[in-house]
Amino acid sequence: LVAQALASLVTGARLVVSGPPFTAAAYAGALAEHRVTSSSLTPFMVRRLVAAGWRPAPALRMLTVGGEALPPALTGRLLERGPDLELYLTYGLTEAGPRVATLAAHREPAHRHGSVGRALDGVAVSVRDPGADGVGELLVASDTVLRRKVGVEEGRASACFAGPGRIATGDLFRLDGDGYLWFRGRLSDFVVTG
Repeated sequence: LVAQALASLVTGARLVVSGPPFTAAAYAGALAEHRVTSSSLTPFMVRRLVAAGWRPAPALRMLTVGGEALPPALTGRLLERGPDLELYLTYGLTEAGPRVATLAAHREPAHRHGSVGRALDGVAVSVRDPGADGVGELLVASDTVLRRKVGVEEGRASACFAGPGRIATGDLFRLDGDGYLWFRGRLSDFVVTG
């Protein structure tokens, strides 16, 4: 949502934000009412849409999905239901400024639909302490990464800093030989509700 809102401000687009609870019918209604051309959803919302048999509205030309990994089967279903739809799977976090990687799923073969793509221009990624399976903590370096935490004791905040202009995400990834990032989990558990 952060990247989508910033993009709308930069391009002069009108931003429409709908509130909870999310339903396929309300979403379809908002798309039609406001003639939305670009939308951003989470995988939770995509699962609900696919289960309800949703198809993209004619005006919708681009959909981004982020917030967590989208299962490849859902990516395939979205592409089947909207063959002209540009579908971007994204990975980012506020501390990284906020976007790290994007996969243009509509341009990629199905075997890459489980990836979040390659790092954006100006963003460097690496995997710290990869295991035998190549999975380790993702490190992100760019001019836009978090520099310090306001109101947090320096010792408590330092865990995310991996060097100047570089942060440790707390997310586990595999980085393949072509530079594609594959999300595999988190270093610590957290709860997602709704």
